[in-house]
Amino acid sequence: MKEYGGDCCCWCCRFCFTSILSIGIIALIFGLSTRTSDLYFTINQFYVPALNGSDTSSTSRSNHSIVFDLRLKNGNKNRGVNYAAVNLTFFYFPNSSRMLIANHTLSGFYQGKGKTAKRKGVVPVEGVPWAAAIESVSNRSTVRFRVEMATGVRFRILSFHSKRRRVSVGGNVTVDASGGIPRKKKIALKSGAVSAVASMSYSIFVILLTFIL
Repeated sequence: MKEYGGDCCCWCCRFCFTSILSIGIIALIFGLSTRTSDLYFTINQFYVPALNGSDTSSTSRSNHSIVFDLRLKNGNKNRGVNYAAVNLTFFYFPNSSRMLIANHTLSGFYQGKGKTAKRKGVVPVEGVPWAAAIESVSNRSTVRFRVEMATGVRFRILSFHSKRRRVSVGGNVTVDASGGIPRKKKIALKSGAVSAVASMSYSIFVILLTFIL
């Protein structure tokens, strides 16, 4: 009778341990499978008409706006993404400090697995010292802007949705006398805090597993 009780107790312990371990592994896998580091954001076009040296007409010089082309790529191959409103903030660097020149909001949307969304727009800007900026690019120099993007995302796996996660990224944009990005290269919007989610989840899991063992 004692042997039976002992075997039952061992079986219960093994069952509890296996259950806890399985839940931990499932939670880790779900957390890693929905990490925001699988999302990629780039500025494919950034054009400032007033800084285009080949068009010095009054219409162009008085066009105080920015034309942009934002790409949002879902690198996840088996899960979609629900985006909340996407908030864009534009800055200009007259010197070492920056000044806010515009805000723009894009509507939220759903993005399928492995898809890339294109969002283009024209944003009126205020506060740029245009005379100094035009002079800089006319002297074969460049001027510097910055784009910051903030939104919230929820991953969809089958009929389940993950907890909403905040995404905050940004990138500096250099503009020359063409009014656009030199050599038309893409500008990646990045943040070191984005990829930290997965590593933190892994660390917590390792600590929990060590405690159990």
